[in-house]
Amino acid sequence: AIQRDYVPALNREMSGILSAVTSGKYSVLAADDSLSLKLRPMESAEEVLPDQLSSGTIDQVYFALRLAAVRLIEKKGETLPLFLDEPFSQYDEERTKEALSLLREESRTRQIMLFTCKKREIELAAQLFQNTPLCFINLNEASSGG
Repeated sequence: AIQRDYVPALNREMSGILSAVTSGKYSVLAADDSLSLKLRPMESAEEVLPDQLSSGTIDQVYFALRLAAVRLIEKKGETLPLFLDEPFSQYDEERTKEALSLLREESRTRQIMLFTCKKREIELAAQLFQNTPLCFINLNEASSGG
């Protein structure tokens, strides 16, 4: 029953998320019955395995999987917070912008805590989240204050 009901819903969610963060380059991401992932580039009819891709694209695939899973396990009306620890460490700037844009939309309905040590991600978030409530906490500054 889980495979019958959960896997198709997971595949739809993952595909939508991956398409958004890859600007449509990958529009199909699917888990099979054993939850092995395969994806299809927009310009190809052949499926590929995540380990055949660049490390940045692999991270995008697993970002889509995590976000899709969170969306699907939520009870109706109850939104879970999203905790992300260095999810964009292997992303280039364009990938980071796409992911942060998706998170900006996601932040309208859920609390998101993003942990990073990269200044560029903080700067991009500040730029992309204009007019959206944001709180930056620098642990180095907080701990040096005594």
